[in-house]
Amino acid sequence: MAALVQGGVLRPRAMPQRRSIFRVAALAAAPFAAYSMWSGLRPQASSRSVDDMQELVFVSPPVLQCESGPRSSSRVTMAAGKAAKPGGRPVDVNSPPVDVAPASSAENIAMQFDRVAKRAVWLKQQKGKFVPWGAKPWDPHKFRKVQIVVNLEPKQAANSKIMAQVVAEIRAITGKHPKIKLSKVNDAIKGWRKGMTKGAMVWLQGQLMEDFLTRLNMVYLPRVRDFEGIAPNDVTSLGDLTLKIDNQEPFKELDEMVDNRELIHSFKINIITNCLTQPDALNLLKGFGFPFGDPRIKARKLTKEEALQAKYGGKGTKKKK
Repeated sequence: MAALVQGGVLRPRAMPQRRSIFRVAALAAAPFAAYSMWSGLRPQASSRSVDDMQELVFVSPPVLQCESGPRSSSRVTMAAGKAAKPGGRPVDVNSPPVDVAPASSAENIAMQFDRVAKRAVWLKQQKGKFVPWGAKPWDPHKFRKVQIVVNLEPKQAANSKIMAQVVAEIRAITGKHPKIKLSKVNDAIKGWRKGMTKGAMVWLQGQLMEDFLTRLNMVYLPRVRDFEGIAPNDVTSLGDLTLKIDNQEPFKELDEMVDNRELIHSFKINIITNCLTQPDALNLLKGFGFPFGDPRIKARKLTKEEALQAKYGGKGTKKKK
């Protein structure tokens, strides 16, 4: 720091005061800013004359506001719909929601076709990636896939010889190696633990499915004892059919394995189509050649005690004294 010597005393030199150009500009513009603010907030007269002026109109500075919510024409907004209440589920007013079909006994024929018509209208409104995967009402009717399942009891599934027999039988019938089913829950009454072997199953598609359906229609079903045809009400309102074969006798491929058979068990066959109604599925199955008989009479609804007896076989249903 520079210094001066005056009278034998060392004194520091006074630094020159410098004002930046921004500070000078701010000080110069302050009066104009105050005047413009005051002129914007002060009362202004209406269109009347000064003598008759009785009302004053205060003019406030404009406030910029954003739109409340997204555009109604947005795809996301149209798909989500409007909320019935804050935090509630979105309710779509314009287009019908995706229909979840109930059980076949809860829908009559008119309700099924009405559901398909509403779904067709809703599907035509979707574009691009918003179109859901799956069968469409305008697709030609066909078989999608077939599932063959063998369910066993806990002690039966724990036997390695029985499981080897089941796997060999499914391979001989379908020509495909089955997948081992595992228990997903713990059931103390039935004796299941999570992860235990429960049976075997296989999915068939394409040429294997067509070959199996041909053999099922022309070989297996005619060999079923006391077979009177498939009940039409076994077809669900979504066009799927479930069959149950009580033993291995109808399957001709298993005749040579009868001497080494450890267990007689049933087979569950699920035929899944792309039909969305029961009449369409019946036409597809009858056109393929499946024999249908008289409708099955609806069983009487069981009471609570009878349902427990049928489900658990009397285990755990006795009342404590």
